[in-house]
Amino acid sequence: CEPPPRFSFAELKPEYHGTDEFTAGSVVEYVCRPGYKKNVHVRSVLTCGKDDKWKGSDKICIPKLCRYPGEPANGRLLLGEQLSFGSTVNFTCETG
Repeated sequence: CEPPPRFSFAELKPEYHGTDEFTAGSVVEYVCRPGYKKNVHVRSVLTCGKDDKWKGSDKICIPKLCRYPGEPANGRLLLGEQLSFGSTVNFTCETG
C-alpha cells in the first residue's frame, strides 16, 4: 500500500512515523488530535488490503462537544447545528 491517509482529526501513532512500505495485512493505528475524541463505534486502525488499498473507517475520531455558552446580557445567541469542536456561534445585541 501507499503510505496511509492523513486526516485532519487523527494522526498515526509514533511507531509508524518514517515507515514507507506497507505490505498486505499491515495494520496502522491512529490517535485523535486535540478537539476530537475516539468514535467508539469504529476501530482506530486501517489495514492494507490485498488490493493495495487501505481498509477501515474514516470516521475514527469525532469532534468533541462543547458546553452551551449561555445567553449574553442584552443580546441573543444564534446557534447553528451542534456545539462541537470547530463550530461557531453568533451573538447579536438588542437594539438600543
